[in-house]
Amino acid sequence: MCVLAPPPPPPPRPFLPLARPLTAAPLSLAVHRALPTTEALAIDRVFSKSYITALSDSERSDLEQRLRETIRRGEGREWIDEKEGVFAYPYETDLFVAKRK
Repeated sequence: MCVLAPPPPPPPRPFLPLARPLTAAPLSLAVHRALPTTEALAIDRVFSKSYITALSDSERSDLEQRLRETIRRGEGREWIDEKEGVFAYPYETDLFVAKRK
């Protein structure tokens, strides 16, 4: 009895270099929106950033105090529901699209 071995796997595909010429200038688009948020959610958003979590406890405490003061001053704040403490948190996402040759 003859047993056939499965065919060998194909050779691995080479990685494409990251720095390849583009066919045209990248398309960029800035998307603006306002997220409904509260003071607590805004503080949580800031403290979720890795460069903030790297701060010492005293630096984070000082930052939180300054953030709360700034939010409570409310300069330029747009209320969504003032009674519930919900305001618009301006948010911008930059989108870039490029095509390789």
